[in-house]
Amino acid sequence: MLITRLSLQIVNLIKSYLNNNLEKMKIKTKRAVAKRFKITKKGKVIARTANQDHFNSKESGNKTRAKRADKQISSGVKKSIKRQLGK
Repeated sequence: MLITRLSLQIVNLIKSYLNNNLEKMKIKTKRAVAKRFKITKKGKVIARTANQDHFNSKESGNKTRAKRADKQISSGVKKSIKRQLGK
């Protein structure tokens, strides 16, 4: 009886120690994600438009101008991006 009570106390001490240390740990920012996405003040995730590096001379002017604007990311992907950025 005494041994089980002591073992339960030890287990509880270990659990509380682990819980306290896990709360203090910070999530590291994924640098690749941080370079590609920005979060606005209101929480929107903004990304640069794809396919605007080269081979753009054959495209129409409307398409070229449309590529200059940044795009807002959909809500499904937004959650994972924010988690990777540590927000």
